[in-house]
Amino acid sequence: MFLDKILSRLDKVKRTGDGQYIARCPSHDDKSPSLAITERDKKCLLHCFAGCSALDVLDSISLEMSDLFDDDDTVANDSDWKERSTARFQSQMIERAQHTLDITNNIIEAGGKLTEKEAIRANKAMKYLEERKVVGCSTWLNRRRK
Repeated sequence: MFLDKILSRLDKVKRTGDGQYIARCPSHDDKSPSLAITERDKKCLLHCFAGCSALDVLDSISLEMSDLFDDDDTVANDSDWKERSTARFQSQMIERAQHTLDITNNIIEAGGKLTEKEAIRANKAMKYLEERKVVGCSTWLNRRRK
């Protein structure tokens, strides 16, 4: 079942109702569960009460948007839809990583110092872009490569 695939990658999962769960959000340092997971109409809805997006949550557990839909669902079996969804997801994640590095660069150029959390986020973004061979996207990335 598609929901089991999602739940198995989360920590401190607790059932709160019919098709409803809560778990620690993998996208931020979650001390108490803040991620709501709801199964409805052969799809899974994710909501982080701390503000993380579904894209961030999925990226943190190495899943894609298409994983939020039951395999029996007509939309999920539409390979063209899956391809478009995956491409759109990857494009959004690359954009986010580039934006993170641009913000990091602005902080450094303004003479600021990165917090530990900002440095970790920048390094994750840099690694994400390097794995996908995205180049020339950020001064921060180019500076780190030298």
